[in-house]
Parts: sequence; structure tokens; C-alpha cells
Amino acid sequence: IEGEPYVPRDWLVVNGRSFPHNGTMHLTQGDTVTWRWLNPSESAHPIHLHGDHFRVTRRGTWAADTGQWGQEVVTELMMPGSTFEARYVPTEPGNWVIHCHFAFHTSHFLSAERVAEPDDPGSPDAVDHTVMGMRGMMLRIRVEPREGMPRRAADSGVVRTIRLETRAALRVYGDSALAARAPGATEGMAFVEASAAHPFSGTLPPMSPTLVLRRGEPVAITVVNHLRAPTAVHWHGMELPSWSDGVPGLSGGLPDMAPAIMPGDSFTARFTPTRAGTYMYHAHSNEMHQIGAGLYGALIVVDPAEPSVMPERVIVIGGDGYFGAAGRINGSRTPDPIEIPVGREVRLRLASISPDWRIRVRLMDGEQPLPWTMIAKDAATIPVARRAPTLTPWIAGPGETADFAVRIDALGSFQLLVEGDVEDWATPLTIRTVPQ
Repeated sequence: IEGEPYVPRDWLVVNGRSFPHNGTMHLTQGDTVTWRWLNPSESAHPIHLHGDHFRVTRRGTWAADTGQWGQEVVTELMMPGSTFEARYVPTEPGNWVIHCHFAFHTSHFLSAERVAEPDDPGSPDAVDHTVMGMRGMMLRIRVEPREGMPRRAADSGVVRTIRLETRAALRVYGDSALAARAPGATEGMAFVEASAAHPFSGTLPPMSPTLVLRRGEPVAITVVNHLRAPTAVHWHGMELPSWSDGVPGLSGGLPDMAPAIMPGDSFTARFTPTRAGTYMYHAHSNEMHQIGAGLYGALIVVDPAEPSVMPERVIVIGGDGYFGAAGRINGSRTPDPIEIPVGREVRLRLASISPDWRIRVRLMDGEQPLPWTMIAKDAATIPVARRAPTLTPWIAGPGETADFAVRIDALGSFQLLVEGDVEDWATPLTIRTVPQ
């Protein structure tokens, strides 16, 4: 701008423009779409699709790539300079999005259009603060219905209801100096299961509850917002009706699009889980602040027709507050140890939902890595013929889940070590083997 000093800025875009100015991808239910994603930037990007899985068919760089067997995922971590090809078949009409799952990359800070912060409803900028909590590296997808193709069931035959409340408290993160300088930065948040019979106790739990749903059983989850700002909840990885997907001002279809959940208001998501696996749920409004403050949890879908024969443990890897410099495991910088039976195969369900870090996770015996076998990624089972024990760490971005089969034949204490793959931090989780 003439007369103003030049200040260099980074912008993040998809096909040259930042959301919501990069148009809409128009598809029809049942189409087979081939995507080619290229990352010429200096940053990694975990690319996440709402509403469906997609199959990764090739991975590589600008120079060359190699064919893949077609693992289904909902989030694909792209490293700088990498490319991937994917096949996507939209199965449900409505509005959907695909976006980078680093919260900073879909914030107003990196949008090519300079807008006010979503937590500043008094700003004079002409922006809808209730729905513009995400911008930047994101693309809208509009799926039209195809005659004769079925729709996903929403609320017919609901047999289970869940009520969650969003709650917040100050002085959860940071120290006294941060509390004195910027008290809002110490704010912690959580989802809390509550009802008239069992109201919120007033004490914020260290992490949100793990929700366990059953495949094929309809559910209605009501979220009541007790925060000071609007929120929304995304049922990450779920194949569900668009209205319940959790992107305010976009989910659903024209003209009926799902609203943000305003303070004191509520929203009910209705869906029927279609596949067993490890998922997550999290805030989908002003994610840097709300996910950073703890508004996330694990979501497990079990199949009553095929009960698991393995013991299992759920491990949720998240952030440490809005300005946190490390990660938390199950809501803590010093997580409680977990116990597993010695000499027996155990399923570790890992969910990565820090706001802005990619992580490296290893199973360790002192300084030596232990083998583990990935058996599912993003709730999609890996065929037995494709499984193999490995000492390789799991490198993941936010929005990825993985199930690992682990067997330790000695009694003792071991570690699941979670490290920042770029940032210099490490959070260990002690795993103790106990007699069967």
C-alpha cells in the first residue's frame, strides 16, 4: 500500500488463493476423483479430508514418485517438497472441506486476506466472526446427490444419546508470570459429560472423555457451549451426514448450513458409525486457541459383531496450552504409567491432536527401540498381508490416528517416547508389563 512500510508476510494458499476465496470443487455423489497434491512450500502439511476416507495411490517428489498399495486415510502428512496422488469417491452429498490440519496454517495469521482475530467480536472488520475461525490452507467441496444412491442415516432409530458440555478455567497452562501478563493464555478447556442428574462438578478434568460408540448404532451427541466464545465440534474421520460434520457456516447444504454453537447454546450431531476404529473429536472453531487449550478427545468405535480379542490402551497426544512449548499425553506432561500383560499382544490406539506440531513416537527399552506393528491407520484396517513388525518411529501430524500391535515378553518398565519432530521437546509415557 502506497505510503506504508513493506512488511514481508507468509501466505498459505491452495491453488493460489486462501480460503474462502479459492472457489469450490464441485462433485457428484459416487464420482471417482483423482487428486494430485504438491507441496512446494518449506513446511509440512497434514492434509485432512472431512466426511470420507481417500486412498493414497502414489507418493514421491516433483522428480519421481512410486506406486502405493492404496491405504485408506483421512489425513496424509506431506513433508516439504513431497507429492501424493489419491483416489476419492464422495459417498454423501453436502458441503465438505479438505485442509491442512496445522491450526496456524488455517488461521487468520497466514491468510492472504488480512482479517481480525476470531476471538475479537468487537472488531470493525466486515467478517462473520462466528464462522470465520478457519481460513488459509483449506478448500471447499460441494457434493451433489446422485439419483438412486443412498444417503447416510442421521437420527432414525436413535438408541443412544450423549451430552457434552464445553468448560474452561484459567491458570491451567503456563506459570504465574504468564498468568500476570496474559491470563487468557493460561486458559484450559475440556469437554465434560454432564446431565441434570450428574452436573459439572466445577473442576476442569485434565482431558476430555474418551467416547466409545458401537458400529451400526445410531447416536445423538448434544454439545452445550459454556465458553465465552463460539465453538463447533468435528467428529474427525467419521463418515456422517454433512450437517453433523462440525464446520460452522459450511456443513450441510444450501440454504441450510450448520451454525456455530454460540455461548449458552447447543447443537446435536446425529450419525451412525459405519466402521470400527480409532477416531477423535475436537473443536473446529479458532483451533489454535481451542484445541491448544484442550478441547479434544479420543473417539473409539467398536464392532459388537467382531469384538477385539486384544487388550487395548488409548493414548491421546495433544498440546500444552495456547503458548505451550511441549506436548501432553492423556492430558499431562507427566502422564500416569499404563500397564499391559507381559507376553501378550496389546493394541495401542494412538491419536495425534496437538494444534501445530508433527510428532515422532517410539517404543523404547532404555536406549533401544522395540518392534511394533501398525494394524490400522485413521480407523482403516491394514490387511494382514501388509503388516510387518518395525523399529521405525511413527511420524504423524495433527489429525492422524494409528493402531499398533505390541508384545513385550519381559517384565519391567518401558517407554513410549513422544518427541517434537521439529521442536526440541520430549514427553515419555511409562509402560509397565505385569504378569497375566
